Amino acid sequence: VGGWMKTNEGSLVDIDTSNAPYSDFEQYREAEQSSIEAFVERADIDRLAFKLGVFYFRERVQTDFCLDGGNEAVQPIDVHGEQRLLTESTAGYGSAGYRLFDTLRLNAGLRYSHESKDAFQENTRYEIVLPIGSTTPANNPFDCSKRYKKLLNGVIVATKQASSSVVQSEDETWSKLTPSAGFDWNI
Repeated sequence: VGGWMKTNEGSLVDIDTSNAPYSDFEQYREAEQSSIEAFVERADIDRLAFKLGVFYFRERVQTDFCLDGGNEAVQPIDVHGEQRLLTESTAGYGSAGYRLFDTLRLNAGLRYSHESKDAFQENTRYEIVLPIGSTTPANNPFDCSKRYKKLLNGVIVATKQASSSVVQSEDETWSKLTPSAGFDWNI
């Protein structure tokens, strides 16, 4: 049994609640998931039933966003962000049941799971730098692309420079062995 899914999303939100396009938030997200499971199952061979299987899952998510913070009152800024998450999970499992009577079955099982997650996030703040003698423009002259120069009739009217950046990265892996036991009683 298997499955695959891919999604692409994009959004643009005007966050300054004015009728002028001074400040907005753009976000683009791409996600892909795939999984597969294989198992063998056998019911009641001389009172014994069993199931053995393996499972694999993978998910990759990429998100890019930009907060365009330009407005009339302050020096325009942009914040660009990138987030990535990769998840991989594998498992092997088995269970067995033994029928003691027509109405009572004892069950036991064991599952081994292994999972890893790799996460990355980077947020960079950009300030708009105007040439000497220029005044602050009415709104941010940049859209949320990663352009570093704004040209007007071939003349540089502003540049974009990174003023601060925050990078976070984390990788985690864990494994677990999970037993189970119980009984079925049919009335």
